[in-house]
Amino acid sequence: MKRNRNTIEFLGIWEEIHNPNFNYGEFATIKSQAGLNSYKISVKEWTEKTNAIGIISKAGRYGGTYAHKDIAFEFGMWISPKFKLLLIKEFERLKAEEADVLNMALFGMTAKEWRDRNPNLTGNIRDYATINELICLANLENLNSVYINEGLKQSERLKRLNQIAISQIQILNKTDKKYLK
Repeated sequence: MKRNRNTIEFLGIWEEIHNPNFNYGEFATIKSQAGLNSYKISVKEWTEKTNAIGIISKAGRYGGTYAHKDIAFEFGMWISPKFKLLLIKEFERLKAEEADVLNMALFGMTAKEWRDRNPNLTGNIRDYATINELICLANLENLNSVYINEGLKQSERLKRLNQIAISQIQILNKTDKKYLK
């Protein structure tokens, strides 16, 4: 497998996050030897010694080395600068898309729709939000993260987030009126 210390450290950190049965003692031994020209470890040895689950090797007709997508992406970025740049571009696109889910839930429009409706204003929709809208937005960001982890489709997340946004804004605005009197 890998002699590179950075590779071993990356795999160890991934396992630490995702694998409660990871063998840290064996990992420490492997890590101490990684980087030495004389040291080599196969994927099979890695998984057997550390109880790793992120990367596995299978023998036989349909055998091969398989890795969790996090690990595959990391290796792909090491191998190909073009792959790395395309992955970054895709991440930015998805990040903007998720921001627009929140914008739709709270403001009823995407960032582009806001810019098109307000060509004379600089900045973005969030720069013109009230304090109550920003508080609500922070809550929606947290909830959206939970919903994503639960595997909810974007349309369902938008529906739920919009209902919560309406409720929270009403509560925050009523509270403001109460204390501003």
